[in-house]
Amino acid sequence: MEYLEIMYCHTHDLSAEIGTSSRLVIREISPEDLDSYKELIDTFPDAVSDSTLTGLSMDEFRERHLAYIKYSYHFLGYGIYGIFLKDDNKMIGIAGADGTDAPTLSYALFKGYQGKGYAYEACRIIIDYLQKYTGIPHIGIDVKKDNAASFKLAKKLECEFPELIELNITE
Repeated sequence: MEYLEIMYCHTHDLSAEIGTSSRLVIREISPEDLDSYKELIDTFPDAVSDSTLTGLSMDEFRERHLAYIKYSYHFLGYGIYGIFLKDDNKMIGIAGADGTDAPTLSYALFKGYQGKGYAYEACRIIIDYLQKYTGIPHIGIDVKKDNAASFKLAKKLECEFPELIELNITE
């Protein structure tokens, strides 16, 4: 049923929800979310694998994201998702898998929402979704050695999903 709901959303150009927790809703990033998404990408350019997203005008960013919706969400079946608070639908970050041959899990939260377990909740929902609907055999997580919080989260996810997660530590 969940898969059919997602396909319905894609057919009707709606943003599909892939999962929830008691505090969060994880869903595809819609054109209405682009101001927050662009702000987060500009603040944390390493949060997505496509470095060409930084430095774009809003019109260019919107055009690229509309193409991304069709390719990533509709064709691949996964991508970078928005992390929204359940109680007020405020976008607090992004998380998801990007790339085709060896997808990489990434995540970034606005400063006021870091250190509260939101990234972990979001990544768990996304990993569950990826396992259930995509058949991806491995997901990489690239973590900079000096990013202690991200490293801790990546190690926790690697311990929970050792058969799925490949941790790559970079300088």
